[in-house]
Amino acid sequence: MIKLEHVDDAGYVFEMPIPIASTVPARRGEGRGARPQALVREIIMRPGMNETRIELDREPTEVVFDPDHWVLMQMESNRR
Repeated sequence: MIKLEHVDDAGYVFEMPIPIASTVPARRGEGRGARPQALVREIIMRPGMNETRIELDREPTEVVFDPDHWVLMQMESNRR
């Protein structure tokens, strides 16, 4: 579950796509040398509080919000 809160002190609020990059481990049985898989999904950030779920078939080893650093933001993250 990804929870986003879109807040802007200057009064500018807008809707925009945000890429989320996830890395998942190789599947069991894929053989020797199987590599982790990188997946990029796009979510839409809207003004106010947003909750989004990205379905993956394996638990990610890494999740990166806005991997290309396109969005100006202050971010806090935690894993539950």
